[in-house]
Amino acid sequence: MKYLFEFAEYSQPAANGSSFGVLGDLGKDSKFGEQTNYFKSLMQEASARGLDAFIFTEFSPSGVTGWQLTGNDWTQADRPLPTVFYDRSFRKKKGAGKTSNTRALCQLGCTPINSPDFRKLALDKHLMYESLAQDQIDGLGVPYTEKFNEARLISFLEKFPSAIIKPRFGSGGHGIVKATKTGTDYVLNYKDQSVSCQAHELPAKLNEIRTKLNSAKRLYIIQECIDLPKYNNGVFDIRVIYQRGKTGSPLRTGMAVRLAAPNKVTANLQQGGSRETLGSVLKDLFNQDINGPIAESIRKFSKQVFDQLDSKVGPIGEVGIDFLIDQAGKIHLVEVNSVPGRNLFHILPDIRQTAIKRPVEYAQHLLEKQKKPQ
Repeated sequence: MKYLFEFAEYSQPAANGSSFGVLGDLGKDSKFGEQTNYFKSLMQEASARGLDAFIFTEFSPSGVTGWQLTGNDWTQADRPLPTVFYDRSFRKKKGAGKTSNTRALCQLGCTPINSPDFRKLALDKHLMYESLAQDQIDGLGVPYTEKFNEARLISFLEKFPSAIIKPRFGSGGHGIVKATKTGTDYVLNYKDQSVSCQAHELPAKLNEIRTKLNSAKRLYIIQECIDLPKYNNGVFDIRVIYQRGKTGSPLRTGMAVRLAAPNKVTANLQQGGSRETLGSVLKDLFNQDINGPIAESIRKFSKQVFDQLDSKVGPIGEVGIDFLIDQAGKIHLVEVNSVPGRNLFHILPDIRQTAIKRPVEYAQHLLEKQKKPQ
């Protein structure tokens, strides 16, 4: 396949001193929504390193309104554009025009933690699938995926009797439906509910469910469903976080398991999932420990995925890579996330703290690199 991305050629750093900005979204119940505590941790880490850091939610060529943490309170001031920025926003910004936030800021002379080309690829699940399927990694499964087409639904389920139907864009596990062919009938599972129907009823039933999930107007993909073992009566996936740190070199920060509640389609924490250590799951299901062949394969595959994407659409400063393990112990890659959360790693506090530090360390590395004579 050919990529039509405009690979970022960053302008000269913005003439604004040496600052680190985190682009976020204003929240309803707290300053920056569910990311408020994470942003506080980032600001505390940046302060401890002597960095001039702030949060901003809108931008223009003339600058931003920057929010800094003073004690436990947020104070605001007009600021020039940040020299280095970390895009944690999920919404379109006024200052971006018709382009992405990341690309717009790059065009204004700011340096990103993650490149705009990587952000574009990671936000589009079908585009990411095409990239991963094109450059296959030996031994790693990639579930067959295509753009959802109502007319092809029955034929897809003839080829793959169980499929995951999910939004092409977005995160958090919202809007996901599992479709399964059982004899002459079909079963649709969503959240913790299920609906049975016949072939002629299937499209209408699926549309009803998508309406209930507030996702009727969203673009969808349909993906081959992998036959998964269950741990504590729930399916699970493995999240690996890769990040660049203080030297600029990529590092595997950690990996842990997201466990779905019984009868739930998705293991996402926002959909009622829970946390578990990978070692506990491997011991129970495969009689292996964290240094066994399955864990070692996940380490190997995560590095290969990072290197492959970084060479194609990098630089990548941070990525979440999600794997499945099937009944036979084979590993499958299901998603790549350019805005990974940290909540999963509450079960591993040291890793969670490292995952918070590394974006700040990498920002400091980029700032110091720009100060050196070229």
